[in-house]
Amino acid sequence: MKVCILSVMFVLFGFISYSQISVSQSKTIGVIKNGSDEDIVLTMAGKNITLVYLGIDEDKNWNKEVIKFVGDENDLNTLYKAFMSVFDPENRDNKNYSLELTLGTDVVKIENKKLFGTPYLVFGNGKIHTRQLTKNQIETLFNKK
Repeated sequence: MKVCILSVMFVLFGFISYSQISVSQSKTIGVIKNGSDEDIVLTMAGKNITLVYLGIDEDKNWNKEVIKFVGDENDLNTLYKAFMSVFDPENRDNKNYSLELTLGTDVVKIENKKLFGTPYLVFGNGKIHTRQLTKNQIETLFNKK
């Protein structure tokens, strides 16, 4: 009986010692706030990048949208450059300038807009788009400031 109890204890302790705990540490890269509300949050956990944004749909309702994709620092820099391309001198005056990027399974369209002569960026998945964002807000989102 003692041998049976000891055997069971060794088996249980063996399974416990081989189990692994995996902790995913999510790092917030940047946040754009509108007052106390978070409009856009960019996070990275390992190679998983998440972009959560508050946007307006076709019916003028505010909804939260999540874009997830796998990437690294180089992919984040590429995304940053794509966003900032709206503010390049050759693009900011072009009313028809836009880019389409595939991030994971989502197609994201980046467009330039102007308000009183000031260039802004708007992005979205075709159904929901963000409010107008300035160059400084994009730099804050990607922690480039």
